[in-house]
Amino acid sequence: MLLLGVVAVILALLGAIGTWWGVMQSKDYHGGFMTMVLLPLSFVAIAGLNAYCIYQNLHDAHRCEALESQIKAHRKETQFVGGEAAMLSFFEARANELTARLEEMWHHYNAAGETLIYPVGGDKDLANDAAGRLINERRDFMVLYTHHLHWLSLELPKFESTTTINGYPSDKEYAEVLRNLKGHAESLGKLCDGAWHSGKSVFE
Repeated sequence: MLLLGVVAVILALLGAIGTWWGVMQSKDYHGGFMTMVLLPLSFVAIAGLNAYCIYQNLHDAHRCEALESQIKAHRKETQFVGGEAAMLSFFEARANELTARLEEMWHHYNAAGETLIYPVGGDKDLANDAAGRLINERRDFMVLYTHHLHWLSLELPKFESTTTINGYPSDKEYAEVLRNLKGHAESLGKLCDGAWHSGKSVFE
């Protein structure tokens, strides 16, 4: 772009000089000294004006390119933050589902006359007829629990909570696991709101 502008100015100057020289050499020319001076000056002025216009166009083009780059960067950041907020919202919903499952499982144990002590680790012998069903329910919960933690660590590796720190398996008892899981979901929800409202990553 700059090279084309320089070439255009040079061609304009050459054209002006050529026109002036042709007029001066013409047999029909009878102008005076002022005409001889003003004519080349006018051509130079036109060439200068063209050069200034080209400079302004180049300057505006650079400004437009810089603005376009800023817009693209902002769009990219917005898309990233939107994806981050969506993931936080998704994992918050998963954590709430796990919380509800854990509370429901506790009620099933209680109704069967058993006590749910270690939801995601440890072991306890069950003596009654419902033992098989309760063991399967606890096993299913542990599968969902560890899957949630593993998936979360892949998608949002910078997120931490007491639940993620304790990991799986864990020897924490029911009340503590439940409390930590509720706090886990709450933290995800707060970070999600923060990302939506600020428009920036919450992990920077």
